[in-house]
Amino acid sequence: MKNKTSFSGYFFAVFIIILVSATPAYAQTTDSVSTLSPEAREAFNRGISSAKKHDYLSAIRDFRDARKTQDWRSRSTTEPDAPMIYLNLGLAESKIPGRELRAICWYETYLTAYPHAPNAAAVKDQVELLDSKSQTNISRFIQFVQDAAAKIKPDKEKIVGMDHYPTYDGDNAMVQVSALWARIGDFSAANRAIGLIQSANDWLGIKKGAEKSLADAQAKFAANKMNKAYYYGDITSFYQWMRLVDEGHNFNNDGLLNKPVFLDLNGYLKSLPSYDSPQKYFDALTTIAWDLVHGQEDIDNMLKKLAGQ
Repeated sequence: MKNKTSFSGYFFAVFIIILVSATPAYAQTTDSVSTLSPEAREAFNRGISSAKKHDYLSAIRDFRDARKTQDWRSRSTTEPDAPMIYLNLGLAESKIPGRELRAICWYETYLTAYPHAPNAAAVKDQVELLDSKSQTNISRFIQFVQDAAAKIKPDKEKIVGMDHYPTYDGDNAMVQVSALWARIGDFSAANRAIGLIQSANDWLGIKKGAEKSLADAQAKFAANKMNKAYYYGDITSFYQWMRLVDEGHNFNNDGLLNKPVFLDLNGYLKSLPSYDSPQKYFDALTTIAWDLVHGQEDIDNMLKKLAGQ
């Protein structure tokens, strides 16, 4: 029987980065709560109670209820209202490993609603820490994908008509790993991945093709850094995006942060089946990695846009 590969336990090792800086405190001042409607205030207070008990999932649910009730009351779909709700959503989301990007969105919505908040500097520091933490976790995940690619060994020669062709699945997998590294701007790691391609004489041009793709990626990366941030559709703020996300929209990339990999990556990995081949295992990991990379790109692009670069 073939050995099966499972995801179980992986992310206990990955998400060990702890935010050591002081985080903003949960907001529940009398003045801020008094601006909420009675229904929103009730949900908000439930969220504060849950957060104090470290029941962050319940807190998020209650804060979301408060947001939806308050937004309905104010009829606002373009400008955030009741900033304390967004601050607390950011705090609660930041306590759950894997939700760093969602937390950033809520924090930025808070700063949009309350740009001169007394704790604005602390919130901005937290955004930077969460962004760095997310990037580090993605790098670690890509390394995990690379380790999986290295386990794909050449099989016996495939018979195609009258010819025999050796399989190069492992090498093709390493090309995909190199593309992931290049996408996040780690070109040294991308080049090292290319160096792991095992084709003896590269008669199929696998390594040469990967090297050309890496050179193209470097040029594109440099060009993007010179240009202003872009964004698709008519989404112009974190608030608009997260309102759509919170309401369950899933068109274009608006629903990206609703995917399981951004809600509970550890649990999602453990829920996946065991795989009877290294290739299937690698393919599943690669799909997850690209979701993580695209999510990070979207958030970083929005941050760049807000910074006016």
